[in-house]
Amino acid sequence: MVHFRILPTEKKAEDQLKALNQQLLANEQQLRAANQQLQASEQELQAANQQLKANEQQLRAAVMQLQAGEQQLRAANLQLIASENELRSSKETAEQYLNIASEIILSLDNKGNISLMNESGHKLLGYEAGQLIGQNWFDTCVPQKTTRSNKKSFHSNNKKNEN
Repeated sequence: MVHFRILPTEKKAEDQLKALNQQLLANEQQLRAANQQLQASEQELQAANQQLKANEQQLRAAVMQLQAGEQQLRAANLQLIASENELRSSKETAEQYLNIASEIILSLDNKGNISLMNESGHKLLGYEAGQLIGQNWFDTCVPQKTTRSNKKSFHSNNKKNEN
């Protein structure tokens, strides 16, 4: 049998090689673990990117809906402005007709207060335009001797109309 003798330097070199080999194996394991973490992170990033794309599409759809809603509101606003102008014109025309008449044209609320009177009515009664609005017709414009009976008759008729 042949015996080899290992010299201390060779033994030392062999031990160093074994230690380096173990360190390389440990490094390889660390690299594999890091690679697995990178792959998992990449998958997470891809999923997050897909979610971002989906959110972007939803956001674009919401923006389109808001724009459509804004257009509808603008169209409705234009219609309201046109209606308002038409109503204003109709009111002005009605007021012109009321003011042309040389008669007293008025409207009373249920308490006998004047809520509307044409300009001609104010002039015929000796008041400035608009001065009688809110005043009680019977107390202000009707002769005192007939005020009580006229008020009574007005309120009586008013109650019948409410029923």
